[in-house]
Amino acid sequence: MKRLLHVQLLPILSGVQQVSLRIFENLDRTEYEPWLLCAPSTADCPNLVSEARKLGVQVHMLSGLARRPGIADAAVLVNMVRFMRKHRFDIVHTHSSKTGFLGRIAARLAGVPCVVHTVHGIPFHRCVPAPLRLLYWLAEAAVGPCTDRLVLVNRYYQRYYTFVSAARRTTIYNAIDYDAVQPRRPRDDGLVRVLWANRFEPQKDPLNFMLAAHMAVKRLPALRVTMAGDGPLLRQAERYVARHGLQDRIALPGWSDDIASLMCAHDIFCTSSRWEAFGLVHLEAAAAGAPVVATAVEGVPEVVMHEQTGLLTPPEDPEAMAAAIVRLAEDADLRKRLGENGALCAPREFPLDKFIEGYHSIYKSCNGRPHA
Repeated sequence: MKRLLHVQLLPILSGVQQVSLRIFENLDRTEYEPWLLCAPSTADCPNLVSEARKLGVQVHMLSGLARRPGIADAAVLVNMVRFMRKHRFDIVHTHSSKTGFLGRIAARLAGVPCVVHTVHGIPFHRCVPAPLRLLYWLAEAAVGPCTDRLVLVNRYYQRYYTFVSAARRTTIYNAIDYDAVQPRRPRDDGLVRVLWANRFEPQKDPLNFMLAAHMAVKRLPALRVTMAGDGPLLRQAERYVARHGLQDRIALPGWSDDIASLMCAHDIFCTSSRWEAFGLVHLEAAAAGAPVVATAVEGVPEVVMHEQTGLLTPPEDPEAMAAAIVRLAEDADLRKRLGENGALCAPREFPLDKFIEGYHSIYKSCNGRPHA
């Protein structure tokens, strides 16, 4: 039996963490013993730690592990090495930039036979200043030799990882359990409802989406917008709504653990990211039959097909976003066509079994070590 460790940063339930959970759910426990290493969790609500434990995964929380780089990272690296040596893992699978950098170095120092890394997003994207972008790229290139298999969640990122040989890198698209998706509920209230569900943080650009929503509801009295989520920019969004008297048109309900139910009650789903590797929410919306309006950044055009399953707009362009929302809101036939196309295309182009088999084939190719 191979001992498999997933290294995640934050113990939240975003798309990155869902990938680990999806893999854990589908592991053959006669072949693999799954472990999870992540930052400590203090939340009482469902999170990565609680969900992993439900699946029988052994969880270790590492104090000091945080998103921002700092002097504490040296101690984190030492503790990672000690932990990996103690438990003699056959495969270490790291996720995201920070844990990918520290985790791959630690795995090599600990003598782990096989190191896998999944790139869920790049730190050297277009919104990072050029000098820092170069520094991050050099750091990523430096740990390239520590990586036995590199997984990218889109084809767009292939251009940045030529320092890893083609034989060691591959694209595996994310996927969801389509059987668990609830279809949208028909309504006859005469309204068109738009949903934005994401973190209120700079990457997701909620404030520009707020501007777009304001423009759209001014043009269409029957339009209602819900922005569900939490984060550092939520207070600014709340002040904007109050200042412009939009409480009846734009709702800010906070974070919801049941995004699926929200999607069922809305006609259009939107994202406004400044950078985005994939976005599992795009698949969830498509599977629910909701047309998507999204920004054409990084891997998103591979998931949302313009004029086929949704509409794409330039990033940080609220006028273009508003125009796309209004276009869909005014054209019920277009909404129906794009929604139906998405419901058909998502499970065909991003099947769950292909996602699972992609990772299983990588794990199977890894040579393990004997265990007592």
